[in-house]
Amino acid sequence: MTDTKAAARQGLIDLNAPEPLVAYVRRLWAMRDFVTTLPGASLRGQLDAHRLGRLWLLLNPLLYSLVYYVVFGVLFDTRRGVDNFPVFLVVGVFAYRFTQRSVMASLQTVHRNRDLMQTVSFPRAALPIAAVLGELLVHVPGLLVMALIATVTRVGPSPAWLLIVPATIVQTAFNLGLALLLSRATFQVRDLQQVAPHVLRVLLYVSGVLYPAELVARRAGTTAMAVFETNPVWLLLQLYRQPLLGDPIDGAAWLWAIGWAVLTLGVGFVWFRRRERSYTDG
Repeated sequence: MTDTKAAARQGLIDLNAPEPLVAYVRRLWAMRDFVTTLPGASLRGQLDAHRLGRLWLLLNPLLYSLVYYVVFGVLFDTRRGVDNFPVFLVVGVFAYRFTQRSVMASLQTVHRNRDLMQTVSFPRAALPIAAVLGELLVHVPGLLVMALIATVTRVGPSPAWLLIVPATIVQTAFNLGLALLLSRATFQVRDLQQVAPHVLRVLLYVSGVLYPAELVARRAGTTAMAVFETNPVWLLLQLYRQPLLGDPIDGAAWLWAIGWAVLTLGVGFVWFRRRERSYTDG
């Protein structure tokens, strides 16, 4: 009989053994107050020193949208074929920034909270979850801006707008999966913090944030278009754009987006949890 088995027979617990999944999830749920309070405090600390405070969370993407409208919509004429390019662009920029900011927030969450992890025992997944919830708090006012601009540009409210709620849930799940994956990856390779902004910039340009998918078909062919339509970021943008632009709802896009979200969240959670007990090392 091994020492581990003998200890187990005496009721002792192996501290290096992984915690059962159900117990882990219960501990995460028990920390819900911490997970929901931490993001708000962090946001206040970041922006309250500015004269306009948290208003910049809305002004920044609006200013980006204005710049992109001039450069891409006017100079490069990517607005051709889009009935309401202002709404198309603003929805794309706000929705993309939710994923972009979630990724950037997750890159340092383990390293930044090393001291906390060394003094308090808690499920480490609470850290990337809190980071994504913080960005969700930023995203929700952006949804109101999207709806306001859609209304101003004569796309009236409709029952389809209610789909914005499940669209946000799907994107949050996808972002959380990315955050879990990248929190562990950055813990192992710190250099990823420098690489990530460049990858996100490329993702901005290849995900249809600034131009319609039809442009890909016209300039790169049907094969490129088929690949483009499996891009999870583009699929998530469609979940917002279709109801807000009054376009037909594409059930296939929803299924693909939900599939990406479930896959990313599942893989991210399992992979992050495998290093649960090593995040205080180094």
